[in-house]
Amino acid sequence: MIIKRISFLIALILFSNLYSQNLPSEYWKLSTEELSKYTDDNAQLELASRYLTGSNGDIIDIKKAHRILNKPELKNKPAAIIFFLISGKKTTTTDEELKNGFNEIKKLADRRNPCYQYITAICYRNGIGTIPDKKQYVNYLEYSVRKEYSPAIAVLGEEYLKGEHIKKNLTASINLFSKSAEYGNSISRCNLAILYRTGKGVKRDLHKAVELLTLSANQNLAEAQCDLAICYANGAGVENDLAKAVELYTLSANQGNAKAQYNLALCYENGKGVTKNIIKAIDLYTLSANQGNSSAQFFLAQHYYYGDFIEKNINKAVELYTLSAEQGDTVAQYNVALCYYQGKGVNRDIEKAIKYFTLSADKGYPEAQYNLAICYENGTGVSKNISKAIELYTLSANQGFAKAQYNLAVCYANGDGVDKNISKAVELYSLSAKQGNSFAQFNLGVCYAKGNGVEKDILKAVELYTLSANQGYSLAQYNLGVFYYNGEGIPKNDIRPFKLFALSADQGYDNAQNNLAVCYEYGYGVEKNISKAIELYTLAAKQGNEMAINNLNRIKTTDQSDKKNEPK
Repeated sequence: MIIKRISFLIALILFSNLYSQNLPSEYWKLSTEELSKYTDDNAQLELASRYLTGSNGDIIDIKKAHRILNKPELKNKPAAIIFFLISGKKTTTTDEELKNGFNEIKKLADRRNPCYQYITAICYRNGIGTIPDKKQYVNYLEYSVRKEYSPAIAVLGEEYLKGEHIKKNLTASINLFSKSAEYGNSISRCNLAILYRTGKGVKRDLHKAVELLTLSANQNLAEAQCDLAICYANGAGVENDLAKAVELYTLSANQGNAKAQYNLALCYENGKGVTKNIIKAIDLYTLSANQGNSSAQFFLAQHYYYGDFIEKNINKAVELYTLSAEQGDTVAQYNVALCYYQGKGVNRDIEKAIKYFTLSADKGYPEAQYNLAICYENGTGVSKNISKAIELYTLSANQGFAKAQYNLAVCYANGDGVDKNISKAVELYSLSAKQGNSFAQFNLGVCYAKGNGVEKDILKAVELYTLSANQGYSLAQYNLGVFYYNGEGIPKNDIRPFKLFALSADQGYDNAQNNLAVCYEYGYGVEKNISKAIELYTLAAKQGNEMAINNLNRIKTTDQSDKKNEPK
């Protein structure tokens, strides 16, 4: 969840002398208001830690924390240096200096100071100035919790929830989060809210979740602001309010929260709760993707792939798809597979294509299942396995993927890998045809035209051929042209067949080329043109079309006979 990233930001109560003449020995128990009255270094550093994390009901204020840590009397102290190191800023601190600093912290921790016990625990966990030690990490964390130190309570709650360094115990985790939340710890409030939202270990209560998220978001915790925005966007536990969601996403995104940046990008891309702005969306996707958000990487890849409001860059798209895919994004895995299969943005690599198709298919993505099935059916990159292909087509078809329904129908119609079953084929053709698949519409039309697996119905066949032909399928255009030519199920029409044969012939269908040639030879629906007829007969004949070969021979023979009978 949240604590691992933020836990070290508890600005490490520092290496200066713990006890002073003015500051109470248990200064960590003071309210922030009372603590702020002391100018003692430890008091100021504890204040900075509270502003960094909102551990005692305080509003997180990074700038204020930095102002405290940059005070002349503090900025050169080891603690301030360590804070900047932990927050990702470069320092000149050496390993030896960190080791010495850890030893000083541990001495103070061993005097039973919970602040230093907590810091010592974090150092053991992350190997700061010492070798990582799981056992010591948990021990010092528990020492601090016994003194009811809020940040330690929150971290221990996280450990019981995740079970990384200690045995999972959901009940213990909830109890610790609840206790820390009562102290006003922003992180525990957020984590507890997530449990109430999901119903994990507690009775699901969206209103309670929103209440806790609101408290935490008001403390300026970026994660809480993002999660609360999601509640407003979805109307979960609160009235749907997209404008409020955008406001909260913006607050969180401005603090660098990757999930908020991604969600805010979606709002700008789709104009949800804000004026549509694709350029702004791309900027936010980029910020989020650079932090490793897999969804942002995927959507940014889409923009690069299609050149949508950004210069087209297939190589960059593949790079981003891959980053997203490696984090388990199912659609990204599928897209990477396609790129490798087609050699787009990368060298063609069928082995890698199969790898990513399989990863995506195993997670149930229907398009990946369909494409992987084709590979198994044809033996592309894998050993040919029609049974495996049928299994994958079925998985995809059962999710309503039209292409898989069509291919599976063909298998049942031909008995490829399954027992031949025309009725099952018709059922699958129908499902696919309803989704607009032109091949399924055509094949289903053939079934109705011939009465295969269904009662013969010429009008239904014409309807389906028309749907398919209107999508440009050459065989449907040809068959529909034949129906119009013969007046079968529809009024005979000389013009319509010519147009349909021409559309089909332009796509190289040999039967259409032959029929179109007949139209030109005899002037059906077009002015007679023997030269054009010969040209079309020739095209069809080159494809081995027997009718065209015979017609071409006939027309040439007739031409020679006419020449013999000319007057001399």
